[in-house]
Amino acid sequence: MKKIICYSLVISFAALTAHCSLRRDGGTVSGSSPNFGKTRPPIFLEYTINKSVDPGVAANVLIKGRPLTDVQKFRLLARVPAGITVVSGQVSVESANLAADTPLTTSFAVKSDAVGTYYIALDGAFVKDGQNVSDTISIPFVVGDGGVVQKPGNIKETRGEKIIEMPAK
Repeated sequence: MKKIICYSLVISFAALTAHCSLRRDGGTVSGSSPNFGKTRPPIFLEYTINKSVDPGVAANVLIKGRPLTDVQKFRLLARVPAGITVVSGQVSVESANLAADTPLTTSFAVKSDAVGTYYIALDGAFVKDGQNVSDTISIPFVVGDGGVVQKPGNIKETRGEKIIEMPAK
């Protein structure tokens, strides 16, 4: 039984890495919406960002999205977490009456004074026939050697109780 589970995990990991669209070219990292697993909304999201920057140095971020169907309204929005400053450009872009596979693009620059790995949330959303559809992917922003992943403080569940983190065994 343990061998079957182990082989299943190895095969699953191989399948994930084979389908995951994350490219590292020169000084940038590019990624996109996963094309595997559960059913996904008909939105394709992608990004390009500098591999890593020193503290206080700006990194350029290019975000692109396209609806996979004709839509009445399409919006891209990059949500930047605490600890990161947007120094130039637009973090959102919107268009009305967009045809299927028509890309919408914007770029901006971000910086942080603290070493760490941060995650910028890229939201893509559209309205079609009165229904709102959205999808989100994460953009890794590495400052310095990356350090520890930036964790949000005091996570609480919906009832307002604090969630206690415990080590995995």
